[in-house]
Amino acid sequence: MQISSSEAPVVGHQTSPEDGEVRKTYFESVAPFWKDIYNLDTVYARIHQERRIAVLKIVAEQLRLPPGSRILEIGCGSGTTAVALAQQGFSLTALDIAEGMLASARECAIQAGVEDRVDLGLGDAHNLRFAENCFSAVLAIGVLPWLPSVSEPLREMARVLRPGGYLITTVDNRGRLDRLIDPVKWAHPFTIGLLRRLGWIAPAKAAPSYLVSIRNFNRQLQQAGLEKVSGMTIGFGPFSFLKLRLPEPLGLRVHGFLQRAADRNIPFLSNAGAQYLVVGRKPA
Repeated sequence: MQISSSEAPVVGHQTSPEDGEVRKTYFESVAPFWKDIYNLDTVYARIHQERRIAVLKIVAEQLRLPPGSRILEIGCGSGTTAVALAQQGFSLTALDIAEGMLASARECAIQAGVEDRVDLGLGDAHNLRFAENCFSAVLAIGVLPWLPSVSEPLREMARVLRPGGYLITTVDNRGRLDRLIDPVKWAHPFTIGLLRRLGWIAPAKAAPSYLVSIRNFNRQLQQAGLEKVSGMTIGFGPFSFLKLRLPEPLGLRVHGFLQRAADRNIPFLSNAGAQYLVVGRKPA
């Protein structure tokens, strides 16, 4: 099962209750996939596995939060990140809009023996049910790409952060390399619709996802009252051209080569990954 969050290059529309129901239904339907993704050996799965490693490394090496710090994870999915942080001694509040995701996260926490340090519940990034200034860190990994507008969620995340607290989040990068080399991914919507009718590309997902430029997102982060601390891009592929797609073994090698170059801050490649992983800080 292949799921991508980079097919609909549309940014800036307002959300609505109907949008939320569509997203909820979609993620209920794909909950088993997100439970299994950390065990798969595909380019798409590898990107998400490395993203999780990067997030945990940031918390451990960059944030240096004291044990017992309260961390909020929005869009906890299968719960692997929340559980890993709970195992490090943090107190986790983990939210998701899909009951299926929460069931997986609950099972993961119980198996790891940290269910007493992971508080799970339904929640949406647009209206967080917490008082101001109550979390040392907020994580929203793979959440914002599914929201038509990120300005309100960013303000909500900033609101619940303590002064000096950190936000770790991701957006899908409009300047991602795999999009730039495949005309299907950047063509005019009319052309994309025509190609879908001709059967050249797959039908659109029930829940659209959205791309944003790095510069645009940095600006929105600042407008929400957060200072950018660091940023990096992660993920090269899956690469395709029209209907042709690199075989997984070759795609994995290409991704690894390009990711290592991006990690060394090679010009262009450092900003050409599929996902932009950002650390922001609420001024003390």
